[in-house]
Amino acid sequence: MVQITSVLVATAAFLGAGVSAQHPSPMPDTCTVGVIYCGHELLNNNANFETVWKPRINAALAAEGLGPIPNIGSRGYDATYNCTSPITLDYLSWCGAPGRCQPPNNQFCNGKDSCCHA
Repeated sequence: MVQITSVLVATAAFLGAGVSAQHPSPMPDTCTVGVIYCGHELLNNNANFETVWKPRINAALAAEGLGPIPNIGSRGYDATYNCTSPITLDYLSWCGAPGRCQPPNNQFCNGKDSCCHA
């Protein structure tokens, strides 16, 4: 039992390190230009999401004629955004039902960018 627990802990630590290398957690107040992020990565991983990332996401949505995100569980939360400057995002797409925005280490993503996949 101890060996199994040790293997699980080591595997979790390894996987967690891979995610951190892709998109930092917590998310800093700036993004990496050219990288695609899920809305939930930006909003959930930053202590200042209400004053930092939420207004930036809302600006990206407004530029596409879409309404602001009213809450964490809304449409903008499960969408992809391209980082065009350290503080600017472009809305790319809503991942939609039944799809979800997946982190870059998901087998369907490219290892650098988040992506939509069912």
